[in-house]
Formats: sequence, C-alpha cells, structure tokens
Amino acid sequence: MARDGGVFAFGDAGFQGRVTLLAPDWGVFALVPSRSGGGYWQVAGPDPALPTLQRGDTGEEVEELQRELEGLGYWLGGASGRYERLTEQAVMAFQKVEGLPRTGRFDGLTRAVFENATRPAPRSTAGDLVEVDKARQVLFLVRDGLVQWVFNTSTGTEGPYVYEGRTYLADTPEGMFRVSSAFDGLQDTPLGVLFRPRYFHPDGIAVHGSPSVPSYPASHGCVRVTDPAINWIWANDAMPFGSTVWVY
Repeated sequence: MARDGGVFAFGDAGFQGRVTLLAPDWGVFALVPSRSGGGYWQVAGPDPALPTLQRGDTGEEVEELQRELEGLGYWLGGASGRYERLTEQAVMAFQKVEGLPRTGRFDGLTRAVFENATRPAPRSTAGDLVEVDKARQVLFLVRDGLVQWVFNTSTGTEGPYVYEGRTYLADTPEGMFRVSSAFDGLQDTPLGVLFRPRYFHPDGIAVHGSPSVPSYPASHGCVRVTDPAINWIWANDAMPFGSTVWVY
C-alpha cells in the first residue's frame, strides 16, 4: 500500500505514460501506464496536509510553484507569488500535456504527477518553430528542437458555424505553414476582435491574444493565447515573418 499522495510501481515501473482518472469526482486515484506496456503506476489520493492551490491564493508556496512551472517550460510571465490568471493558464497547460483533468487548480492529483514531471518534448527534432498540438490544446515554442515555452491555447471547435447565411467549419487546418502577416493592435474582423494577430494560413487564421482561452477548443479556427502571452511573443519576436507554424 502507498501513503496518501504517494506513487508506487506495479509490474513494470517504467514511468512515461499518461494519466487515466478513475474517480474524477473525488480526484483520488489515477493509473499511469508504462511506456513498455508491462504495467502501470498508481497515484494515491491527495495528502490533506497539502491543500489545493487556486486562483486568489498568495504566498511562498505559490511562488515556488510558479518557478517550478517556468523551469519545466510553462509560460506564466514570471513568478509573483500570486495565483492569478496566467498561473491558472500554466497549470492548465501542464494538466493538458500530462492528460489530467483541465481545471487550472493545483490539486492533489496534479501535485502527484508534478513531482516526477519533465519538460515536454516537441514533435519536431530540429529548428525554430511554433507547434500547435490540437489534441492537447497547447502551443509549443520550439528552439533548436527543444521546447522553450508551453502556452495554453484554444483552437477551432471543428464544428459548423453560420456567417451571412452560409455554413462553414470552425477548423484549424493541420500542416506546415509560414507566418505571412500581422496586425499590431485590436483588429475587428467579421468573426470577432483579434488582439495582435500573427497570420499563418491563407484563410485568415492566426495566433492571437484573447480574453478567453478555455480548456477546450472554442475558436472559429484561430489559435488563441492570452493577451499577455501574445504581447510576449511580439516583444521577443518569437513568431517572425517567414517562420514555421506546424499544426497537428
């Protein structure tokens, strides 16, 4: 048996899998399959001495979490000791990458997986580019084949929408594209207002800032990040004209 909040091996202890939640209402148990397929790890329930951290919390523990998230590559704009929206976005991005419930709260299950977490790996093996992982709803800023930063994102719903009497698909097309243009400010488009969009697809699809970046696909096709995140991308020229955007 394992203590609360503990992790122990069963069968093959190779731990490189994804979490499958068994009790989502409790947040108590999870099975993590081994990469070799010979067994799994079991994560026990949260330690009551380690409370959930969430928006509105402040203090040294929050600041430590923020520094550790940044150390793993999850962008949150710097450690402040205040659990605000950007920290919630970074925790949500971590939960997406690890296959956890996408709550944005640093709960017992997230803590248990966080203890053994490593920086995510991109799909590309070389070069500088942006990767948009639609399945996990995250954006990777890749430099020289390594993930520099992970941003929480929200892409197209992949469902229909109606504009001027015609039905369209709210998809984020997959493939390799190039950043072709940008608009430095609030741009009013037929489908909504985009903040500092950087366009990479001929259908007018861009990475842009938004006040709403939920845990699920919610856009007409664009790749949403927070307004502070797109400000950072502009300030650091992280998506220069001609650079590659790989959507998969």
